Amino acid sequence: MELAVFAWLARARWRWRGAWLWPTFVAAALLDGVIAEVRPFVGDSQSFAGGLLGGLIINLLVVLLCSRP
Repeated sequence: MELAVFAWLARARWRWRGAWLWPTFVAAALLDGVIAEVRPFVGDSQSFAGGLLGGLIINLLVVLLCSRP
């Protein structure tokens, strides 16, 4: 009985973590877009769309390179 409870909790924790992965990725990309608009990488100004695209690419590379094989 106790093993079934622990298995259920472990699965619930795993599903909860997985449910937050994509919303966190999108929120980080939006935040990157805002930061890039306020503090541009190069030059005096940068659009939100350019910062968002840069943030999406950088976040995707970080996920690919820092994830477990």
